[in-house]
Amino acid sequence: AAFAMADRLPSQRGTRIFTQVLLAVFCIASPFGTLLGWWVDSMEADSEGDAASFVKVVLNSIAIGTLFYIGFVEVISAEFSSAARAMPRFCLLLAASAFIFGLTLLHLEYGHHDH
Repeated sequence: AAFAMADRLPSQRGTRIFTQVLLAVFCIASPFGTLLGWWVDSMEADSEGDAASFVKVVLNSIAIGTLFYIGFVEVISAEFSSAARAMPRFCLLLAASAFIFGLTLLHLEYGHHDH
């Protein structure tokens, strides 16, 4: 997210103050999210309630959705913007996705462990 933000902000032609405010919000969001996650984890450990587990699932879903958005919309779309080498890049993307899927299947089959 920081990479995409730093890449896009200078080219947006916004005012210097607006850019600084956006960067400040971004810098505050990471520690705030860490504290929020820490608090939800401690609630889940203390009460062992379903509400804390639900909040944890919602926050994790928002986090992974953000990562997917940045990855697919900001990074991958920029890689395919030039038609010069789009097909080899697409094939590499498919191969990498298949490799990760294969590793996931192996982990599900053989990666049983206790915590």
